[in-house]
Formats: sequence, C-alpha cells, structure tokens
Amino acid sequence: MDLPPIVMTMDTSGAMVVRVDFEADYDNALALLGAVPALQEHPAKTAEAVNHLTYGFDYTVITDPDAFRSEYTAKYEAEGDAPFVAGRPQLHDFGRQDLASLDIPTLTSDALVFFAKDQALGIAYRAEMPLDTGVATYKPLATVSE
Repeated sequence: MDLPPIVMTMDTSGAMVVRVDFEADYDNALALLGAVPALQEHPAKTAEAVNHLTYGFDYTVITDPDAFRSEYTAKYEAEGDAPFVAGRPQLHDFGRQDLASLDIPTLTSDALVFFAKDQALGIAYRAEMPLDTGVATYKPLATVSE
C-alpha cells in the first residue's frame, strides 16, 4: 500500500507534528497509525514519525545498521585516547557500545522497535513503542569492555 506524503515538522506553536498529505497534523503516534493504516507496511517511516514526535530533531532513526556501525567504529577509533573536554562529548566518554543488536526498524502487531542515534552525542539507543500505549522509550545500548 502506498503512503501519502508524510512530513516531519512543527506546528505554529513549535510542537512536533507529523503532517500527512499536506493537510492533517498529528501529534500522537496512535492517532497517526489509525489515520494512516499504510504505515503498518512501512516500519522505517513509522519509526521516523514516532522518533520525531518523541524527540523532534534530536535523534535520527538508524535505517542502515552496517553504515552506522562503520561510522561509529571509525569515529571511536579516530578519537584514540583524547582527553575529556567539557562541552565536547566524545564516544569514549560513554564507553564503546555493543552494536551487535542493531537492526532495521520492525513493526509487529504488538510493538514498533527501532534504533536511533543521538545527534549531539553520537551514541545509539534502542527504542520501543508498544502499540497499546503509543509511548516510545529509549535506552542506550550497553557498552562492552575493551
């Protein structure tokens, strides 16, 4: 099923909304899913919408886990043993994340599960939104010892 045009934006008050077909704004994930049933067949777009409603532009959905792993690893290794600098977060400040569980967004009859990158920190989170609540929770991925 084809999706209508879907845009992640803000309303006139600055609240995050998802605009569907250039006319209807949704600020609630469950209302959006009810209004656009085709989203059930598009987990990545659903994840982008839920992520936007939850955190605006602060996080981005990881749709290519391998590309994220490569980018993260290259950045982590390039930091080397650089010292801590206040106001300038580095991946080393949080420890090396275990990226083995990274996957593309999935949508089942019970929940939406996806991974997102914190734009400021560069670290990955696992997000889950049960379809009975419509509330997404984000948890940083575990770290591994080096």
